Amino acid sequence: MTTPAEDLCLSCGLCCNGSLFWAVPVAEGEDVPVPLDSDGRLRQPCACFNGACTIYADRPAACRSFDCRVLQTVQAGRRDNAWAREQIAEMRRVLAALDAALPGREPSLYRRAAEFLARHQKELRTTAFQRRHRTVLKCLSDYEAALARFHVAARQGKE
Repeated sequence: MTTPAEDLCLSCGLCCNGSLFWAVPVAEGEDVPVPLDSDGRLRQPCACFNGACTIYADRPAACRSFDCRVLQTVQAGRRDNAWAREQIAEMRRVLAALDAALPGREPSLYRRAAEFLARHQKELRTTAFQRRHRTVLKCLSDYEAALARFHVAARQGKE
């Protein structure tokens, strides 16, 4: 039997699918059923995510300790699950638009967005670039605002 908070997490999955993070650190000696990268991190999207976490009861400690800002708000009683589901739906709309607009095939939108911004860092502020990439930049702005609704300051062990 799951709690309402666990139900909300399992129905969301944004912290597992590469939307909020690009990797999760795994403690040395922790048993994880999928390969880690060379730095001992679990890359996102998580191989154990298939619409929901398939290892929820046995997920890594960093995953267990993470509660996004939306979940924290619900748990504190400041908002209800309906509000949280609206936040999740809005984030999914933002992600769909970003995925369509952002070039590349990297499955982690978080990483793909970071790579796009790093690749174009010198030209981001030029008028020509802003005109040429207006849609991508609007989607990135929407994404950044949506991330702020989910992230917490310390990021609780995820990157």
